[in-house]
Amino acid sequence: MRQIGGGRALGEALIELSHGARIALAVDWMTVSIAVGLVIDCLMLLLVRTRVLPVLPAEALVLLPGGGAVVALVAAMVRPLPLPWLAREVDRRSGLRERAQTALETLDRDDDLARALRLDALTVLRRTQPLDAFRPRVPVRVTLVALVAAAIVVGMQALVAPPPTADTERLRQIALGEAERIEALADEVEADPLLASTGAAEMAAILRQTAEALRNQEMVPERAMARVAEAERSLTEMRSARAFDAAAALSRMADVFDREAVTRPVAHALDRRDYARAAHELAQLGSRAAQASGGERDAISEALRLAGAATARHDESLAQALRAAAERARLGDPSSTHSASQELSRVGAESRRQETLERAMSQLQSSRSTIGSGGMDSKAPSSSAAGASERVAGQPGSGGQSGSGREDADGEQAGAGAGTGIASNSMSRYDPAMTQANQVEVPGGDFDRPSFSEGGVQDPSAEEGTVTVDYRSVLPTYYERATRAMQDRYVPLGLKELVRQYFSSLQPPGVG
Repeated sequence: MRQIGGGRALGEALIELSHGARIALAVDWMTVSIAVGLVIDCLMLLLVRTRVLPVLPAEALVLLPGGGAVVALVAAMVRPLPLPWLAREVDRRSGLRERAQTALETLDRDDDLARALRLDALTVLRRTQPLDAFRPRVPVRVTLVALVAAAIVVGMQALVAPPPTADTERLRQIALGEAERIEALADEVEADPLLASTGAAEMAAILRQTAEALRNQEMVPERAMARVAEAERSLTEMRSARAFDAAAALSRMADVFDREAVTRPVAHALDRRDYARAAHELAQLGSRAAQASGGERDAISEALRLAGAATARHDESLAQALRAAAERARLGDPSSTHSASQELSRVGAESRRQETLERAMSQLQSSRSTIGSGGMDSKAPSSSAAGASERVAGQPGSGGQSGSGREDADGEQAGAGAGTGIASNSMSRYDPAMTQANQVEVPGGDFDRPSFSEGGVQDPSAEEGTVTVDYRSVLPTYYERATRAMQDRYVPLGLKELVRQYFSSLQPPGVG
């Protein structure tokens, strides 16, 4: 502000009027911001109607115009107002015919005329109230645009989000049920002590965030499925290639330890996926070897050596620890297996992490399928879940099929099935009871290994460590294990249906 020849008093008078100028600017800018925000809301709702965007909550629609109004208010309050601009606006709004502006222009003059002009302008400015000089005026055209846009937003929001019905309430209950299941799984993940050092907290956090999203009152089936699918992708990125090697190493170790009675407790614990118990039993083998006779000690040492050889391809650290334990156990060292036990705990933690991750992904997959099925049922009540399952299983490349995947008019699949010759729901197309000797081959693996049943026949052509038994005696057990595996592991939905159909085809005629 210039201070020559009474300029200070003139500047102070203009600054006093600037408070009204800020209020007038705030009203103008806030009105424009609200109108622009409502127009953008209309465009966003149009994209929602065309399914380009998901359904938006009411808070999101209020945020844009409301936030714009707040920003406009703050900008009007903090914007610097130059004295020439204030003088020009006072003259224009008050009809002073450039009195204040001319007085400012004569600040560098000290003649009688300049002093008279400044005195006249100062007298008028001191008599003018701030809100009289800058009377707030709402822009009429902008206000009309805002009102029309608001009416369109309310109408489109009513069309996009219809009032709750019985179907929407049912879908809401489905989403809440899935949220409870996901939350319970997150609790189990956090409570598992074996997962404490394997990044389980991140996994549990993803599950809890997904459960919280499903509890959202504004959540619709499409958006819920997208949220669950996003969580699936996040868990997929947490997969580790080493976890599969860990599972293979534990399976091979269980196969070896199951051959000797003294090492069988370790195998049984591994089969039950009780890795803490397996590590404890392995640690006890050293003490048993030290106290055992020469033959039993040699058996323990040989089992450890074979376990090291079997796991070498999958986990070299575990294999080295097992080989070292074999040498020390042969010498009668009571602590020979402590290092191997620690390595087993590490590998078990990696395997448990992968198992838990697969289980979490399977739960999310199941939740996504359940929510999607509920949404489809509400839109098309006449469609049956069985027909949808048949269509999924009949798609080309789904599951373990190697045929064309085409369905004929009777609903039967024309492609060749995995291991059956023909995949069909008809028992007349394939009857496993007509196979040679009514037997199937049961390989070793990470499960309770079968023993010879009465009348069992050893197949000379079978590999060492395998047994042939009547398939009907093991079918219920294997069907139960397959069902449990599909629940606990991340398996494509089409493959799940194919496995169910496969076991159904294995049922003897008249059973089930």
